[in-house]
Amino acid sequence: MSPTYGFDTNSVIITMDDWPGRRDPNDKLMALQTSLVVYTMHLDYPRLFKKLAHHYPADTPVVVVCNAGSSENQSVIRSTVGRFLKEVRYQDLPPERHILLIGHFLEAGQARKDGLEHGGDFIRKMHDHPGDSN
Repeated sequence: MSPTYGFDTNSVIITMDDWPGRRDPNDKLMALQTSLVVYTMHLDYPRLFKKLAHHYPADTPVVVVCNAGSSENQSVIRSTVGRFLKEVRYQDLPPERHILLIGHFLEAGQARKDGLEHGGDFIRKMHDHPGDSN
């Protein structure tokens, strides 16, 4: 799923845990309600999810990918902003071997809120008359 196709957003913010003196804290970034990719090294999950709950609806999808790219060891844990801290044992996630993804792109995939109204017409036109600009 592409995080740039987020149902009603088309951007993604890559971030990590806040630190003292940071000029673009997560609270500011989350105000956009766009897709997030969060590097999890030393992540304070309760603090992050408190901020997420302030900006994102409780049913916003959340995924943790552990051991990404390892066909034998990769695992995906699905939740939501509202349920994550209650149902995911985040303390037991493999340190430095997992990443957090947040946003409607996790369910919407390549779909957009407007349904790409004219997307089907464009695709048909390209397949029927690939060199035709009319």
